[in-house]
Amino acid sequence: MANIFTDLLKRIKIDYHDYRKELIGNWNLRREAKQIDKAIKRAKFRNLRDNRTYYILKDNRGGISALTRMEINYWSARGMFHNMNYMQLLRASIAIVTSNQTIQEQYNQEQLRKENNHEQSNKRKSGRKSHKSDF
Repeated sequence: MANIFTDLLKRIKIDYHDYRKELIGNWNLRREAKQIDKAIKRAKFRNLRDNRTYYILKDNRGGISALTRMEINYWSARGMFHNMNYMQLLRASIAIVTSNQTIQEQYNQEQLRKENNHEQSNKRKSGRKSHKSDF
């Protein structure tokens, strides 16, 4: 009889642990979405003032910022971002806010290319056979 209660208690602890991990994960996703929305709003407001291109990036510490190229170079020198050329910057950006149509089109093309590469890698992974099925 005691084994039933200890097993039940262990199962409850495991379920609670899984529930907390899922709850924290969902909360982090919502928090990140809010941070992205706020960064885009800040970038739009700044873009109206100075007509610069703002890149929405996630830094090494997990924060999401709206930065110009000059600010990215400044923080890259201090280790917050990796040194990136223009195309790497477009790939790493979560979003961009710009009044220049050419930059917007380049960003859209890079995002499409990134999505296509991701889909192709998923197709390759799903097409592989595991070693267990060979036996």
